[in-house]
Amino acid sequence: MKFVCSVLKRPLKVVSYMVSSRFQKRLQSIINGPRSVSRRELVWVMKRVGFEESGGKGSHKSFKYPGRQGFYLTLPDQDPLRVAYVREALKLIDELLEGDV
Repeated sequence: MKFVCSVLKRPLKVVSYMVSSRFQKRLQSIINGPRSVSRRELVWVMKRVGFEESGGKGSHKSFKYPGRQGFYLTLPDQDPLRVAYVREALKLIDELLEGDV
């Protein structure tokens, strides 16, 4: 299944075993409207892909993907998130899903 990602300017691959209708809807809403994504919504998708919360400081929370170097993202407590944070999260998710295919 492919989602065309306007932020990354190419299709985002999603592995069929991890696709529930709720996951599809949330990922598609993030891709279609990167300017109106809440941290809660993005964290939900990231956790379904396999990211884990790894602490944080103050109003920021950090997330990492276990077993992979460089798969690390820090998100501020903002609603909506800035597009740069959403873009970075989509890049990490895309790299992870490409490796699974």
